[in-house]
Amino acid sequence: MTRIDGGPLTKYAPGIKGLTKPVAGTSLHRALIILNDSTSPIEISNFGFHTSDELLSSEPCTPAEQLANSTGWNCAKLTYVLRWSLKARAAVTVWEVHNLVFDAMNRFLWDDKITNNARSGDDAGIEAGMEHKTDRVAWWNASQTGKLSEWVTSVLIVGAARTKENTIWTCDKPGLQSQMKPLSLEIPALLRSEPAP
Repeated sequence: MTRIDGGPLTKYAPGIKGLTKPVAGTSLHRALIILNDSTSPIEISNFGFHTSDELLSSEPCTPAEQLANSTGWNCAKLTYVLRWSLKARAAVTVWEVHNLVFDAMNRFLWDDKITNNARSGDDAGIEAGMEHKTDRVAWWNASQTGKLSEWVTSVLIVGAARTKENTIWTCDKPGLQSQMKPLSLEIPALLRSEPAP
């Protein structure tokens, strides 16, 4: 387990540079927690998260337009960047990494998943001992932006990987549950042994 300080809690604030401001009345910081399995062919070596308005249109929207336009790129509500650093313990061609997000009451909110398609370029896989870094740039729309202030804890895991020998590795669900229980985190459906209700 690796714990990274994700900084103070922030919320969406149209009209403010960066489009975010600290959540008033709390000293809570976001916790970014990496859980690596020693049997996985790929490990997560670092994780970072930040928000920005740098990638918005050269003619940015007014705060009113930001609130009214729910999906457009030119009037994006809030751009966010997830930075992932992965290190291969064995040669791998395909992998999936999950960012499991929890609120202040440790309830599961959503799963932000990234995968590679193993076809070309950076997605073609990595050799043993090599490191792969990637940025996932996306934006929240009107229905999602309010959730930024709810994002308190992230748990980052490798869900599955395929080696160049065509072996499929999948995460140890009971092992991950045992790691998450001391953190008092709700176990999301992804990690349950039984089907979600």
